[in-house]
Amino acid sequence: MLLAATEIASHGGRSGGRPGPFLFLLILGLFGLFLIRRKAHREGGRHGGASPMEHLQRRFVSGEIDQAEFEHRRGVLRADKNIPPAPATMAPPVRKPVDDSPPEDES
Repeated sequence: MLLAATEIASHGGRSGGRPGPFLFLLILGLFGLFLIRRKAHREGGRHGGASPMEHLQRRFVSGEIDQAEFEHRRGVLRADKNIPPAPATMAPPVRKPVDDSPPEDES
């Protein structure tokens, strides 16, 4: 199949030296791939399916953050002009601890 595609691209098949239909299908396929990847990225493909706003709402509902912190962070995410001030007791971002200690010898 690759040989046939190469033959059509180099000689143009029956279109008189122009790649015509092959080039059109190639461009159409690349455009479709671009649209699929763009949609997956917009739906939060890198964030495990949850948007940052959904993650913030989940933290608020579970009690990790209080209402003042929720409203402040929501304003930041929405890029509001009047963002409520950050509370003095704002919780740091949730991060997993990293174990930097060297492994112990068992000998």
